[in-house]
Amino acid sequence: AKDADVIIMKSGSFSAEFVTTTLAGIAGIKAVTDKMVFDNNGKIDNNGGSAIFGAATLEPDVMLQDVIKMVDPSYNHKQVFFRNIMTGGNDGGPAMGNQVTCTDKPGQPGCKPTAAEMLAKCVDPSKTNAVLTYVPGGFFSPATTPEPVVLIEKIANNTIHFVTLTITMPYSKAEFDVAKQDSYKAAVASAAGTIADNVMILSITEGSRRAGSVKVETKVLAKDAAGVTALKSTLGSGDALKSKINAALKANGLSESTGVTDPMTGEVLDSGASRCGVPRSIAGGVTALIAVFLGCAF
Repeated sequence: AKDADVIIMKSGSFSAEFVTTTLAGIAGIKAVTDKMVFDNNGKIDNNGGSAIFGAATLEPDVMLQDVIKMVDPSYNHKQVFFRNIMTGGNDGGPAMGNQVTCTDKPGQPGCKPTAAEMLAKCVDPSKTNAVLTYVPGGFFSPATTPEPVVLIEKIANNTIHFVTLTITMPYSKAEFDVAKQDSYKAAVASAAGTIADNVMILSITEGSRRAGSVKVETKVLAKDAAGVTALKSTLGSGDALKSKINAALKANGLSESTGVTDPMTGEVLDSGASRCGVPRSIAGGVTALIAVFLGCAF
């Protein structure tokens, strides 16, 4: 073994420190003295690992040429899958262990970005505060304290907290089918800062035939009174509300609305009124008769 002309390390994923220590331990071997030590990290795949386990099976001729180049440096071939870790690799750059960074090989798919490179690509770094990013040597987390991740929950349909608004859509009732209704709910949810499961369509009323539109009475659920306030604040009112709704509709593949009412805080009747359900506008005698029958008091 001490007279070996070539050494091929079984992996290129070792740390640089491990490789350095290993080479020091076998310093008396001829291949180390002649700087003929290779690993299989000459080509990196899209996951940052050695491509030899995938691409080399499709190009066995190239891999064999790599081997010939190792035993005969004069052979006219540029190594692809193997690299000499002691002479700087295939491109003259660093090639010690898993030190394959994007700085070393900017055009190399699968290169491992440094923490600084990752952050430089963030348009809004605050959005990745809660994400651990892999970098050579471990994981990196921004120094700032991560903001808590807020998950929007599904609100029970019978909640007493909600807002309602009516949006006029330029479709006939037949055109405003289930698929469009699903897209509509997703759009309203986006504009309100909630999820589609918290948006309910209460009614779809068709306008005049000539107008070709429907009025969609919509209910957006909230967890509590504070949630109602937040919904109304997020949606806004007037032209700002209409613009926001229309932007969300377009983003979900729908036509812009032709009218939007300001969101109103929902009202839930008390249990007695809800049970009785008696319209107070009915003439007195009939109202009293219905009330007595249902056990309701006026």
